[in-house]
Amino acid sequence: MKTKADARFFPIVFALMATDFVCSLEASMIYGALPTVTRIHGDPALVGWLIAGFVLVQAVAAAIGGRLGDIFGRRKVLQTILLASVAGSLMSALSTDLIWVIAGRCLQGASGAVLPLSFAIIRSIAPPDRAAFGSGLVVGAYSVSGGFGFIIGGYFADIGHWSWIFYISSILPAATATVNRFILPRDTGNPGESRNIDYIGAVGLALGVASVLVGITISRYHGWRSAVTVGFIGAGIAVMAFWTWYELRQADPLIDVRRFRDRRFLFTTVSFFLLGCGGLQMAYLTLTLMQQPVWTGIGLGLSGAFAGIAKLPGNAAGVIAAPIGGKVAERLSGRLCGICGALLLAIAWITLYFFHDSLALVIGCLVLSSMGATIMFVATPAVIMEGTPATETGQATGCAYLVRALGLGVGAQLVSLLLGSSMIAAPSGATYPSPAAFQLAIGFVAITSVLALLCAIGVPRIHRAENVDVPDALGMPGSRVVKE
Repeated sequence: MKTKADARFFPIVFALMATDFVCSLEASMIYGALPTVTRIHGDPALVGWLIAGFVLVQAVAAAIGGRLGDIFGRRKVLQTILLASVAGSLMSALSTDLIWVIAGRCLQGASGAVLPLSFAIIRSIAPPDRAAFGSGLVVGAYSVSGGFGFIIGGYFADIGHWSWIFYISSILPAATATVNRFILPRDTGNPGESRNIDYIGAVGLALGVASVLVGITISRYHGWRSAVTVGFIGAGIAVMAFWTWYELRQADPLIDVRRFRDRRFLFTTVSFFLLGCGGLQMAYLTLTLMQQPVWTGIGLGLSGAFAGIAKLPGNAAGVIAAPIGGKVAERLSGRLCGICGALLLAIAWITLYFFHDSLALVIGCLVLSSMGATIMFVATPAVIMEGTPATETGQATGCAYLVRALGLGVGAQLVSLLLGSSMIAAPSGATYPSPAAFQLAIGFVAITSVLALLCAIGVPRIHRAENVDVPDALGMPGSRVVKE
């Protein structure tokens, strides 16, 4: 006989799937439009902030969003975040100045808390086995949405209305917020929950990283030795030094810096950071490469929509690679899984550095890169769980994913700067990255992929059998015995 909880399980899960689908869509649509935005504004380094700013806010939101939901109520916080996303989308849609478009994208980054809040809502209304199933459906919706986002963004860029993607990303979150208002369970939070949220740590981390990235960006105009460049980078380093000092003295820090004393956690997390910094820039770089006019000496001359379609085999390969990585981690070890993923990633980007004039080769490298990145996504929590007490698993894996998000923001800005290091002007006045600039950007990703592989190899082995928890193919916890 169905209980009330059973009857509402699927409506709640489907509502959250729609919510996460929409949030993933707004994150990915911009990638298909980036070449067009760069051509219009002629400044890849500044355009890169459309990604970097979004990701920095997304990382902070993901870190504190779940805790805010525990305190004030998950539905209430989720609705607030969706409305913030709507406001950010409208700001970007109605702005003609790129700075205000970027500001709107930063506000959109609040959606980083949607996935953690979705997991918490499902866990609150279902037993562990059904919660794992529901969470897997939500993750699947979030992942599948990315492929559609690339195509939609490219299509609107092709027809000359790239800013329309922001109207889409304002209408859809508003619609899902309305649906959630009637379907999601109302909760008032936990009055007894500790309200000790590390806001200073969250803001300090974002400001420190952002200041360094601003310094890197303006170095293109002022030079590395200018006072303004040195000032921003120096201020960022100073803020990060204070942030480290502050986090070491907190009982409940945003990131437990002490964990980095453990070589296993250190090498795994650095490898994850390098994945964000390099390998996860594949959408940005490959979509730009595929849409680059052939006459520039590098590029395939595809339309934005067709470039998005050409990326779909990579997305499909990622879906296939997830259970394969899970089996490798389960049967052998998370360390070996991470090495396999990083190796595929390095092979893909080294190959792309030398061979990028054929669509078939580019798609092949995309497939390898997507498989490698997905396997590393499975490997990272597996390695952490192998060496972390069960009571600390959530905090440790959350820390790793926050570091990965920071790497994604840093990498987006560095790749943008490298693409803007040398430009070619068309007779119409539009500008494009030169072949040398592309080589620098692809070479950067190849180097970070090799470094990620070295870090994965450097993860210490586990020499004794012990009971641990590792993720299954959907990234959910399961049990096994490590024998290595």
